[in-house]
Amino acid sequence: MKNQLLNSAKRTLKNAAAATFCLCLAASSFAQEPVHAIHHPVGDHGQRVDDSTRPAPEVELSIFPNPSPTGVFIVKTEEENILLEVHNEDMTAIQVEVENARPGHFVINMSEYDDGVYTMVITSENGQSVRELIKREAAIDTPNEPTDSDRMTELQVNIYPNPTTGIFTVETGEDKAVVQILDRTMKPISANVSNQLNERHVVDLSNFPSGVYYVQVRTKSAMSTERIMKR
Repeated sequence: MKNQLLNSAKRTLKNAAAATFCLCLAASSFAQEPVHAIHHPVGDHGQRVDDSTRPAPEVELSIFPNPSPTGVFIVKTEEENILLEVHNEDMTAIQVEVENARPGHFVINMSEYDDGVYTMVITSENGQSVRELIKREAAIDTPNEPTDSDRMTELQVNIYPNPTTGIFTVETGEDKAVVQILDRTMKPISANVSNQLNERHVVDLSNFPSGVYYVQVRTKSAMSTERIMKR
């Protein structure tokens, strides 16, 4: 009798162990692989943001004197390693003397060039900036008869929308202004520019890739270069 009870207990323990083993196998079959979330930056309306379309930040700098009667300009910036270029009104790069007096302190000598409005482009690892350099001599005529150099001022240009998806408006405030579009390297591109009104121009960049462009507005006595972003 004792042997029968002992054998029955052993069979019960064996069956319980087998059942436990089957439950473990079933649980492991439903185990899931860990899920790794991938986060992307999103815009104000929840859409994914493409970092490649973000405009490069502008390089912080100051220029003085500007206008310069001698053609010598001093440029101060926090950036030490920069590429500095100067372009004439036709956006052709010109050779100028640039002295790096000390870190972040550059002296541009344009004394050999004629009076006019020039465009300076500064590029660093952190961004890019475009500024105008105005060279003009002091007036020698009477105060009642201003010279063309005295009337050489920077145009007040209004561009909207900016950023743009392709089509934007340029308001120049001048009847006979010429609007030209430049790429990031300051080279003119064949963008469609239509003059709807005397002082309003509509530019179409729909067929051009996203990125940074520049809008150059010129008149007989002044010029302005503004930056625009195409998404």
